[in-house]
Amino acid sequence: MLVSALVVFTHRPATALIGAAVATFVSTAWISRLPVMRQRHAHAPEHTAKGLGPLKTGGFPALLVCVVALGMAFGAAGVIVPRGSIARADRHAEDRLREAIAAGAA
Repeated sequence: MLVSALVVFTHRPATALIGAAVATFVSTAWISRLPVMRQRHAHAPEHTAKGLGPLKTGGFPALLVCVVALGMAFGAAGVIVPRGSIARADRHAEDRLREAIAAGAA
C-alpha cells in the first residue's frame, strides 16, 4: 500500500520504490533502537518451546494445511491461467484473466 500511495503522490514508480525502501529502513532502525527491543529477559525452562511448540495445539496442523493449500493454489493460478490461454492462442482471454486475478488480489 505504501508503494501504491507513493506512486499516486509522486507519479513516478522509481521514486515510489526508493521512498518505500527508505521508509522501511528508517522505521526498522528506529524500532530496533527502542528500549523494549533492547531488553532481554531470562525465561524459565518450563516456558520454553519443547520440540513441536505450537504444533501441539489442536487447530494448528489444520491451519497449516489450509495455508499451504491456499498458497499453492494462488501461486499456481498466476502461472496456469495465462499459460492455458496462450495454449488456446487467445491473447484477449489472457489479458482479461490477468485483470480478474489482479482485481481479486486488490
